[in-house]
Amino acid sequence: MSCGSGEGQQLLDRFGSDIDTAAKILTVGGDNPERLRPEAVFAKLTGISPVPTGSGKASGRHRTNRGGHRQLNAAIYRTVIPRMHFHAPTRAYLERRTAEDLTKRETWAA
Repeated sequence: MSCGSGEGQQLLDRFGSDIDTAAKILTVGGDNPERLRPEAVFAKLTGISPVPTGSGKASGRHRTNRGGHRQLNAAIYRTVIPRMHFHAPTRAYLERRTAEDLTKRETWAA
């Protein structure tokens, strides 16, 4: 299968990514993918950016942002699940973070 843009082909080359995921990311990115270059901007747009929990004294804990583009968030989730099961570097990351006494949810948000 051929993809028309360089960004699209890079997305398809990623482990766990498929044509639907790449299409959703490119659609949301629009004609100006440069605006999504900083990771923080992309994380906020997708609703996966960390937000401090609670008020008052900082507990050091975070939750994921509940805002953002929900369809894009779902597309990223569908990419992460196979990576968590079959991609060795992702599995190593999860094992390392779990050893730091983080819960599964905290590991995903980290």
